Amino acid sequence: MKNYFLTFVINLLCLTAVSQTTFPINGVANTYEEIHVFTNATIVVSPRQTIENGTLTIKGDKILSVNSEQVIPKGAIVHNLKGKCIYPYFIDL
Repeated sequence: MKNYFLTFVINLLCLTAVSQTTFPINGVANTYEEIHVFTNATIVVSPRQTIENGTLTIKGDKILSVNSEQVIPKGAIVHNLKGKCIYPYFIDL
């Protein structure tokens, strides 16, 4: 009897794990990821490498490029950071 109950509980947990976790989206889902370009900033890539007047390109949650060239993709949102610095760091939750 205990084996049947244990099997039932395991099956119930497995079904719960694959159930729907979010609500359905009414209408068309927006999958567009904005591209942000930060220009004219001092970018510290590592303790030994610094880029003056650099360009940082970000799409969604990923960094696309960090360089000194002013290549701006079409449709990107441009932020002019003249006189400001960008440092790499980790966020400890």
